[in-house]
Amino acid sequence: MDFNTRIARQLHDEHVAVIDLMDKLEEFVGRDQPDTTDPQVANFLGDLKVVIEGEVTNHFKFEEDGLFPILNNEGDGDMSDLLSEEHDVILPLGLELVEAIKVVRGEGFKAGSWQSFKQYGAEFSDRLRDHATKEEMGLVPMIDDMLEAGVDADLAAEYIDKR
Repeated sequence: MDFNTRIARQLHDEHVAVIDLMDKLEEFVGRDQPDTTDPQVANFLGDLKVVIEGEVTNHFKFEEDGLFPILNNEGDGDMSDLLSEEHDVILPLGLELVEAIKVVRGEGFKAGSWQSFKQYGAEFSDRLRDHATKEEMGLVPMIDDMLEAGVDADLAAEYIDKR
């Protein structure tokens, strides 16, 4: 995709990456109970934890603090309200997964912890994938059209600094 702004390109790249990760999470929770001593399983869980704690959290905060006020000022508050409401549901689910990852990295999956992880993982992957897709269709094109070059540059610098 071609974008006029750095912010739209950054959001798009992050959406593509998170959708790919959510596809992998969906596949992961659809399997039999994994062995957390398997290096591939351990790496996947570590990557998932890092993405939730860092990238997803930072992405949501940047949108809420940097982009949604612009949408609100332009009369697109309904979009920012909807996306904020989704953030308020998705992030706690992700943080539940992070807590589960911390536990299973030390003691492995047990039948109960695997079932719980599968439930949170499936819901998180569905919600985050749908959210990222919605932002791709609505927020990214809107921001790409809306941001002036100077504002885009300032926001891009700010976003990079906070990562």
